[in-house]
Amino acid sequence: MSGNFGLTTFATDGKLEQVSNALTAANNGETSIGIKTKEGIILASEKYLNSILVDESSFQKIQNISKFMGSTYAGLGPDFKVLLKKIRKDFQEYKLQFMDDLMPVHSLSGSAANLMQAIFILK
Repeated sequence: MSGNFGLTTFATDGKLEQVSNALTAANNGETSIGIKTKEGIILASEKYLNSILVDESSFQKIQNISKFMGSTYAGLGPDFKVLLKKIRKDFQEYKLQFMDDLMPVHSLSGSAANLMQAIFILK
């Protein structure tokens, strides 16, 4: 590995490395689906066990961010746990700062995207 993973690092074939890596990760992830209803949203995700030794109840693909928001992932579980911890913290800080208002989903997803962007730049 060269260690140069900037956003504008091109491969020898002229493609952006970060875009190729993101597409590969998305294609390797399990299926998740969200269905919007009048009462809320139904979120479902496929759980792939890569070994018969893995206890199915030892991890969950869908986690709560707050009482009214949930999230799922299509990548590595430990990475998701770090991201989940950060966005839960951001949600609580927003709630404290803005007198119990709920953080808008676009702000929360922007916060998560900024964290992931920073991680890729540091690598």
